[in-house]
Amino acid sequence: MSECTHCTQIMGSSKAPHEHLVKLREHHTHPVYRCSKCGSELVLLFDCWEPCFQGWLPAATG
Repeated sequence: MSECTHCTQIMGSSKAPHEHLVKLREHHTHPVYRCSKCGSELVLLFDCWEPCFQGWLPAATG
């Protein structure tokens, strides 16, 4: 799945969640969000936004 421009702009940064991110859950104290615009799942790891990879951090959809 391709990330929207909102998601690509915050990845690798410590910016605040953009308006399309919806919080799904906490995973080991790290907040996990899904973008309502593009469907990407992002996690805030130690003040840095990263994508959720299958097997690395469980995606909410799988």
